[in-house]
Amino acid sequence: MQSSSVGVTTADGVADAHLTRPDSNDAPPAVLFIMDAIGLWRRIEEMADYVAHQGYVVLAPNVLFRAGRARVLALPDLSDADERASIQLRIVVRGIRSPRARLPSENR
Repeated sequence: MQSSSVGVTTADGVADAHLTRPDSNDAPPAVLFIMDAIGLWRRIEEMADYVAHQGYVVLAPNVLFRAGRARVLALPDLSDADERASIQLRIVVRGIRSPRARLPSENR
């Protein structure tokens, strides 16, 4: 399989994208892989690579490119129950400490 980062020229600028293709020299069918709301991240690339492994050329553009190139984020392993619980606890505690998390009756 051949994968690379490419730029797709649009009327609004250049969108970064992940392009992947099977190793065969045939002219395979193509798939336009539209990402979810998070952006172009490693999991999207893995899914595009999976589809390419089935025999398709896959282009996964960053549809949020107007906000800048997709950042590479080190995401935690959420398949580990202890790690997932730790992250969820930190998010909840941070939200409780936030002034925006107060109930309307407390903002008087």
